[in-house]
Amino acid sequence: MAADLFDELADKLKGEAPTVEQLQQLPLLERVIKESMRVLPPVPWNKRVTSTTELGGYTLPAGTEVFVSQRSLIPIACKKSLLLRLNTIPLVLERVPVLARRLR
Repeated sequence: MAADLFDELADKLKGEAPTVEQLQQLPLLERVIKESMRVLPPVPWNKRVTSTTELGGYTLPAGTEVFVSQRSLIPIACKKSLLLRLNTIPLVLERVPVLARRLR
């Protein structure tokens, strides 16, 4: 998959920074970005503490809003392994255009 993406970028961009129009002509890049955001969303989970709790040496009173980055839940070793295996990750790129059509 990484090789296909690099080929698409090399073919369309010829080593230059992309214009907005060129970005719209990079379907594989768009699918990789969208599927990556599905696997590791950039937004945190937010919840409220239901009862007073201690976490990491801090007291969180009941009702405190807590934000958790999903990225923080992945151990460092897994992150490094994930980066090394980017070409073998089974991202389901075919699903992205179908989902986009459903949302319209």
